[in-house]
Amino acid sequence: DKTLREVSIFGGMDDEFFQKLCLSMEVKTFARNTIIFKKGEVGDTFYVIRNGRIKVSDIKESNLGTAYDDLELSDGDFFGERALLTGDVRAATISTLSDCILLCLSRDEFETLLGPMQEQLYKVEERRMLSNIPMTNSNSLSQKDIDLLLSNIQKVTYKAGDSNACPGRGIYFVREGKVSLSKSSGQKQIYTKGDVFGKDTRREGNHTLEFLEDTTCGYLPSHVMQRKLQSSMRVFNLSSRSISTRPEKGDIKSFEDLKIGNKLGEGSFGEVFLVRKRTDEMREHYALKLFGKKMVIQKRAVKIVLSEKKIMESIEPHPFILPLVGAFQNQRCLCMVFNLIKGGDLFHLLNKSPNMRVPLSDMRFYAACVLEGLSHLHSKNIVHRDVKAENVMIDQDGYCILIDFGFAKVIPFKSLTLCGTPDYLAPEIIQHQGHNKGVDYWALGVLMYECWMGKTPFDGADQKGLLTNICKINYSFPHPKCKEMSAGDCISQLLVRQNQRLGCRAGAVADIRNHGFFGSINWSDLVQKRITPPRSPKIKGSDAVDPSAFDTGVKFNEKKYQQIPPKYDVMFSEFSEYGRSLSLYNNYSDEEEDVGVHDCMCTIA
Repeated sequence: DKTLREVSIFGGMDDEFFQKLCLSMEVKTFARNTIIFKKGEVGDTFYVIRNGRIKVSDIKESNLGTAYDDLELSDGDFFGERALLTGDVRAATISTLSDCILLCLSRDEFETLLGPMQEQLYKVEERRMLSNIPMTNSNSLSQKDIDLLLSNIQKVTYKAGDSNACPGRGIYFVREGKVSLSKSSGQKQIYTKGDVFGKDTRREGNHTLEFLEDTTCGYLPSHVMQRKLQSSMRVFNLSSRSISTRPEKGDIKSFEDLKIGNKLGEGSFGEVFLVRKRTDEMREHYALKLFGKKMVIQKRAVKIVLSEKKIMESIEPHPFILPLVGAFQNQRCLCMVFNLIKGGDLFHLLNKSPNMRVPLSDMRFYAACVLEGLSHLHSKNIVHRDVKAENVMIDQDGYCILIDFGFAKVIPFKSLTLCGTPDYLAPEIIQHQGHNKGVDYWALGVLMYECWMGKTPFDGADQKGLLTNICKINYSFPHPKCKEMSAGDCISQLLVRQNQRLGCRAGAVADIRNHGFFGSINWSDLVQKRITPPRSPKIKGSDAVDPSAFDTGVKFNEKKYQQIPPKYDVMFSEFSEYGRSLSLYNNYSDEEEDVGVHDCMCTIA
């Protein structure tokens, strides 16, 4: 990564660019005295030296006739970078002085993964210019807003001599050529490569444009810009409203603030209970996630729990992501309070469905919700890493909510951690190749297959067989026609190697949104919850839950949570301030409150 950032043509590229670049490079070995390419050959591959010595010879500038001494390159050096930008012939001969290990990337592979290099350079410059443009009623744009606008810039071309040829109001980024803009006041302004015009057209009044040379511009229409930013703001406002009736962070500070009901579920080192705030006259319920400190220490999961809480605090509100309401601890427990998602989870819904599967239209809706939640996380470099049916809840409106961030991690580049649920693991996790957000797109493909077919795609006689099939991407559809359908095609493009996977290519998440399978989804309406869900949970009353989705009947057992010596509490100092004594728990029965809580598939990482 450090070496690639020193390549001059990559200057200004973002972290995601380098992340994709590193993951796509192929390792090749060359014996001593091997000619890698000769001067005059057409170049199509870029090289980085991992190990070995390289000789650069026959260096000569043809236009000047100037010859240069031979050069020697070694570990960390690179050559052939211009091949990614143009199809020019090689300017020198490259050969090996020792056995070498090189990282290689062809222009075709680069363009599949990231798009044409020249387009990437345009994007860098247009990102910089967008960041400096003041928008109406806004002092600045967030990085997410800028990314949204960049994805909507269109390429437009004009011939020399064209005048007043612009298709409409908007911002124009001059990529190549020369433009003259004459105002009614008589002022004339010349714009060339790297300039931007159109941002002040509402104040400029009448003006005349003349293209002095063949010109290429990036064009961002005003109506698109306004619609995208307004949509982004509406989503934020909707998300904020969705939690505005919940207690403010810190309002629930200890067990004394809560009444604890039945257990909703359990996981590797904790349990989830139904609770409500003691002073809440509305009798609104929440989910309390309890981690026994002793068990967390024994299972060496301290970092996992602390990371989950930190990530939950950092996530900006989104309609398809479970918000954290509060967190506290004492000498026995770590506690996190979440909104209660009242309709149960997708796994339970599948189990209730005929043949454990849902109609294709339902699967499309649920997958779209999950994709939007993941997109929000990925915009902050947060990778969920445990997307599965059990971690997708159905809210009272029938929309999907992503839960359980126990394995989530901020991954600006890549991670080597082995974690997740076996059926949903991507090959790069199992093979320890380094992974990023692409593993969430793989898991989305598995989830889509499961919802459609009633089972996960990779079967095995045992876990070893399962993981072997995943690494070989050995799966099939029950009927050949399934793969030919748009749903099958989308799944097939998600369940492939990382550098070929939808979401990991040049178009990023837009490649998934724009796939034909999701053609009927209005993404703006989806995140604003203006689409009628395929089904809604049977919930009666504002304080009730879907009785068919909650069925443990298990009461809270205080004795399970053992106190740890004070000297170990320093391990949890980052979690929160201390709550009050655990002995002040005050349980209540679900019969007393008429909650009707039975079964919940909540899981804890």
